[in-house]
Amino acid sequence: MTAEYAHVAGYTAGMLERLTQWTVRHRSAVFMTWGIVILLGALALGRINDHLTAVTDVPGSASATANKTLSAAFGSNADGSFVVLYTFTQADESEIVDMKRRIEQAAQQVPTAMVQQQRAVGGVLYASIGTALPLIEASAQTPRLRAALAQVGLANAMVTGPPALEHDVRPVLAEDLQRGGLLGLALAIVVLLVAFGRSRRVFVPLIVATATVAGSLGIVYLLSTVVTMVLYVPSIVELVGLGLAIDYSILLVQRHQLLRDSADPLMDTARTAGRTVLWAGMTAAIGLAALLLVPIPLVRSLGLAGCIVPVIAVLAALTLTPPLLSVLGNGPVRGMLVSTSTQWWLRVGQLVTARPRSAMLATLLLCALAAAPLSVVQVAPASLTALPREAPAAQAVAYLSKRLGPGVVTPHELVVQVADGTALDGPNDKARQRLAEQLTKLPEVFGVFTDTGSNYVDNTRSFQRIFVIGRHELADPRTSDLVTELRALDPLNFGYAPGARLLLGGAPAQGEDFLATLRSSMPWVVLLILIAAGLALSKAFGSWRIATASIMLNLVSLGAACGIVVAVFQLGLGAGVLGTYRVPQIESWTFVFMFALLFGLTTDYQVFVVRSILEARDNGDDAADAIRSGIASTGGIITVAALAFVFALSGLVFGRIAGLQELGLGLAAGVLVDATIIRGVLLPSTLRLLHRF
Repeated sequence: MTAEYAHVAGYTAGMLERLTQWTVRHRSAVFMTWGIVILLGALALGRINDHLTAVTDVPGSASATANKTLSAAFGSNADGSFVVLYTFTQADESEIVDMKRRIEQAAQQVPTAMVQQQRAVGGVLYASIGTALPLIEASAQTPRLRAALAQVGLANAMVTGPPALEHDVRPVLAEDLQRGGLLGLALAIVVLLVAFGRSRRVFVPLIVATATVAGSLGIVYLLSTVVTMVLYVPSIVELVGLGLAIDYSILLVQRHQLLRDSADPLMDTARTAGRTVLWAGMTAAIGLAALLLVPIPLVRSLGLAGCIVPVIAVLAALTLTPPLLSVLGNGPVRGMLVSTSTQWWLRVGQLVTARPRSAMLATLLLCALAAAPLSVVQVAPASLTALPREAPAAQAVAYLSKRLGPGVVTPHELVVQVADGTALDGPNDKARQRLAEQLTKLPEVFGVFTDTGSNYVDNTRSFQRIFVIGRHELADPRTSDLVTELRALDPLNFGYAPGARLLLGGAPAQGEDFLATLRSSMPWVVLLILIAAGLALSKAFGSWRIATASIMLNLVSLGAACGIVVAVFQLGLGAGVLGTYRVPQIESWTFVFMFALLFGLTTDYQVFVVRSILEARDNGDDAADAIRSGIASTGGIITVAALAFVFALSGLVFGRIAGLQELGLGLAAGVLVDATIIRGVLLPSTLRLLHRF
């Protein structure tokens, strides 16, 4: 392994040296190229939202088959259905009929729209309007539907449903992205000024971060024209890219400062910190690329966009930082945080190496306490209880939940396939009525809609449709139980002719298939990430023992970070202080993305620390001295890098989208835990107990 490691290290160092020499020699071309990338990225940011969506479908699943059948038979798309609410007081039957007629008249202004059901309950007229449009196209029709309702005298009608929610959440996301980016950038600048003082070096991480975000957004925009990309992608790309690029460039700038008196600081920086950045970025990209194995468009789009960010961050850091340092890297070393923290971290290293077992046990206990809330975690594909309050569609959901129940927004759609032309025959029609009657007796069912009209029986009379309104939202465990109960129904038990087939579509069934697919595919994704990370880290460290220990430490910090997310969002601990939502379930995609990204991010610091320790050992220090030296020399800069990354993520935490809040807090917690407890105590104590490394 030593010979192989030396070969890989020598090849990597030589490659980075040649790249550094080329970028410095052709720095004008490098600056011009990245300037064009930044310009194109800015243009892409203004156009990317038109290609984003919020679908959570699972191709090939039972719900996808049912929804496809419903679309073919009835011309309606579950993701493209609106819900209209109109409140009234003391209306007689004729007035209610007139209101229903007006809603039908307004619906005609939306292409392919058809009123599927209407019901007046407790002073609220509820109408479901289905369309055959995909979610993105249906979302664009939201203003037209609202205007049409106003034209027919129902200006106070509220419009919600998946298309209206997506339409109203888009501007909130855009505003949060702009405000979050400015906040994260401002806080990162403060950290850089503390770290490097009033030095021109401060501009290097900022320029690299700008190039990274612009390059990533440009590529994601191109991909969004051919593959599904979710609404959250720009926020994740911009804020994670900001933090990651600053992280990588800070490591390079700080190492250049330390090596300023060497014969060739730029080459020495490329051989040492450059190699660290390369291995760390590769690990992050591999982890996120593994999400492409999950057969869910939402997760795949996050993985695809996510793996682009560390690749572009590494490319920008390794090609932009050397020429920038050749221009801006001269001058005295300033900054208090890095220069004054060495002695403090040296004392920490001395305490840990003196009592490694005690330090390890105490740290593991602390991390176990942080991870303890995972024992009560509940996950969901999405939530309707944590939406931006200023969005009109979200206000309608809140009102609807209070008056009729949130299940009205996401109904179950049962479709029964019978022999061609027999849907209205006596036996099958009576079977439909018996089935509907049985459904009304289920405790979790709020209402059942069925009839013999065109909304419920298709033109070929081969399909019957029954709308089932649950009492709870799709994220609720009781809704999950209802999905299981509905899928277990046997058409023969209600008198249908042999050969009849029952399918269940709608958002709740789609959500259940989302979670089931995630549960079945994630073990393989995790295994791939662990194997790939093990291979990459063994090459970076030249030791399987250290690579295995590093992976175990990553899992510890991941558990602590996920536990903190559950404690804040599900249990409400500190939610009032942070201004975050309190939700009954955590959105499952956040844990998936956190695992893949944090596994790479936490590797950054461990690679940097371990490489410094190994360098000290190669220079003749014994194991204990090498650990102390490595901790002391990297403590300040890793603290700076971690703070810069956490502040960059503040735009996610203080935004108004629950899933992004969860992701931002989880990533920030993971980075802080890793940069302090793991890197400062658990990593050196583990290395000390390994004896030989």
